Amino acid sequence: MTHYPRRTFLRNTLATAVLVAVGGTGLLRPSRAFAAEWPKDAFTAKKLDEAISALFGSSATSPSASIKLKAPAQAENSAQVQIQVTAELPDVEVIAILK
Repeated sequence: MTHYPRRTFLRNTLATAVLVAVGGTGLLRPSRAFAAEWPKDAFTAKKLDEAISALFGSSATSPSASIKLKAPAQAENSAQVQIQVTAELPDVEVIAILK
């Protein structure tokens, strides 16, 4: 059994109470996550062109040597395959990887 000094216990209890009170008022809401819109049409699309159009407004694509994808030839664990995407284009805001 760990022995905590009384002051440490009181400080931790007070800190927890303050966090619960502030969290209850909504001041710690992740506003960025709430502001994001879910692209439902892109996820329910049956064809690749439909998904691209739902995400970006147009299904027009063109190959580019400025975008590089690095992935292993054979994954050690098929449940988690790490890839790396780099873009040498100015002002890239979104990268989508579609299967």
